[in-house]
Amino acid sequence: MQLLPRLFLLVVLFSFCSCAINRTIPMKKLDASIVPADFNPKKQILLVVEMESVSGKARTNGKHTKIMDEKLQMYYPYKYEIVSLKEIGLDNPKYADTSVYKYAVINSLNSVRHTTYTTVNTSNGGQHTISPSANTTYITYHFLDRVSGKEYGPSVKSAWIKTSIQAFANAILKAKNL
Repeated sequence: MQLLPRLFLLVVLFSFCSCAINRTIPMKKLDASIVPADFNPKKQILLVVEMESVSGKARTNGKHTKIMDEKLQMYYPYKYEIVSLKEIGLDNPKYADTSVYKYAVINSLNSVRHTTYTTVNTSNGGQHTISPSANTTYITYHFLDRVSGKEYGPSVKSAWIKTSIQAFANAILKAKNL
């Protein structure tokens, strides 16, 4: 019977490690094509939409928005403003000057459930199936041209806000040779 708890622990550790490894991948692949050719971070102010709640786009997550803001301050050395999704509309007089506020950055959350099934044979001839599972939420960012409505390709997905913001900011810097 001691085999069952040990096997369960190994499956949980393996699941955790495989998720942790995936969190570092975005730094290796920076796709500069996700940045609009006419975006100028030195002259334009980027509107960054608040982080949404995992439970739905109608709600924002204040804690994660604050973390996103801290990471933007750390990795994106240009001007930006964090706004709600409603505020990026062209009818908002505060951001009506599209020569300054032409682009918004929208984040997307995608949750994936990981489950591993393991069957263990016991010494009395029985079997037990263990199926530990966990959810991983991945974050991507993409540019929205507020004038044309064109959406650009998403950034590399990451499970960490820090990694996703750093990769997105580095893609901008790479695209603009900054």
